Amino acid sequence: MLKAQLYEPGGRPTQVRAHDVVVRRCIMAPASVRVVADAPRDLAHLVLQGASLRACVCGDRTSPLHVPARITVPGWHDERHEHVVLDGITTGMREDGARSAAAADDPRRRVLRAVNLAELFGYLDHVAKLSTAVHNHFAMLRFDDADAQLFIQDGLSDLQLLRALVAQLPLIEPDSRWHRLALVSGSDAAAGTAGRWVLEFADKRALAALGAVDSRTVGEPDGRGTRIEFSTANAHSDQRLTYGGVPTVRETWLSRPFTPELWQEWTERDLPLFLGAPGHLVVSVEDRLTDGGGGEISWSSTLELLPTGTFLCMPPTAPLWHEFHTDRAEVLDAAPDQHHVRVRLAGFEPEDDGDWLDAIVTSPYTGPDGRGGLHLVPHRGTTVQVAWSGRLGEPVVMGDGVRRQPPRLAAPSLELTDAVRAKLAAVHLLSIGALEVDGDMIARMKGVLGVSAGDAILTMQDGMFRTARGSLP
Repeated sequence: MLKAQLYEPGGRPTQVRAHDVVVRRCIMAPASVRVVADAPRDLAHLVLQGASLRACVCGDRTSPLHVPARITVPGWHDERHEHVVLDGITTGMREDGARSAAAADDPRRRVLRAVNLAELFGYLDHVAKLSTAVHNHFAMLRFDDADAQLFIQDGLSDLQLLRALVAQLPLIEPDSRWHRLALVSGSDAAAGTAGRWVLEFADKRALAALGAVDSRTVGEPDGRGTRIEFSTANAHSDQRLTYGGVPTVRETWLSRPFTPELWQEWTERDLPLFLGAPGHLVVSVEDRLTDGGGGEISWSSTLELLPTGTFLCMPPTAPLWHEFHTDRAEVLDAAPDQHHVRVRLAGFEPEDDGDWLDAIVTSPYTGPDGRGGLHLVPHRGTTVQVAWSGRLGEPVVMGDGVRRQPPRLAAPSLELTDAVRAKLAAVHLLSIGALEVDGDMIARMKGVLGVSAGDAILTMQDGMFRTARGSLP
């Protein structure tokens, strides 16, 4: 007799007789468990109360089910998602983790800081876990320029941000093998991926470079038969799978020998897998357990295959990332080198320093070596405009000041209340109509003052005036 074993919120196990248990693992679609029970109302009531399906039982044998992402009870009008599902993505967060889970699908405004790509994706761990291979590779993709270690998330959800980051991989990784990633419904309890989304390489060339193809290659098991179906249509288009119009093959392994050990070993293997020597890409696996009577369990597996060399990519979601971000910000302070200004962005999340950043001071002219020109640093408490291109690896820059009050002097005017330093190679004034000074003017000079008009020269040095004819040096 086949039974589904559930654990109620208090931890007490409950067994419900089942005719079928169907476990489905997919690339680009959530894992699911479908239970056909004698008493669907009783099973649905347990699920709605928060019970989680963790195993199936036949006689004295218990086989774990490590895909608790989604439980469906046919014959009942409702279903329960044990893990929070947002936009079709199982977050891996329990429903009591409302703060983290809600952020996955809600727009957010925050500043992210990371020295490499793995740290940046770490902000999105509640949406998808990086596989070990992806994490190790992303850790090598560094943002060595300190000014390029800031990232602004303005109005995107964490799910949209995840897709945006994947779409921008070509900006920092020139090798196309590492650009193609897919979300995989995880099932490996030991690796911590069970019931979670995993971001994994979906290009066989990348997995081959990592030496991971052999460990992901499976052969047909010993069984009583195999059924092959050829399909020109994507059977899972409603799950947002995108195969680029490539036809799929569904291969079903019938009457597989069942033991709890074989079942656990098989169901804990994360996708993508490859089938046999040709290396067809396995994009989904559906395992069906049926009560065979007499204490036996009938086990069949259906693999959906794509041709060798096919790769999958995450489907884009608009907006991927703002093409250009600009916002007003309050100046907190200037760095000692006066090359950066620390600003606070209004309406951004203050947690984890998510509402401030150091922006580069800009100038209309910086001189031939980039260190001269016009240099003006705003005062603390004033408002400035900051801008970011939205592209990975590019800095945030400070634009113009934004007046919150009318100016004291009518335009055109110039008012500088601080002492000004100037270093000018030479000044050639074409004309000055008149120079009027309303008040005192004091000029102090260390050296010689020389004035010429025509061929007349006036010099002042060591407290004495001298006049002459000629020209100044």
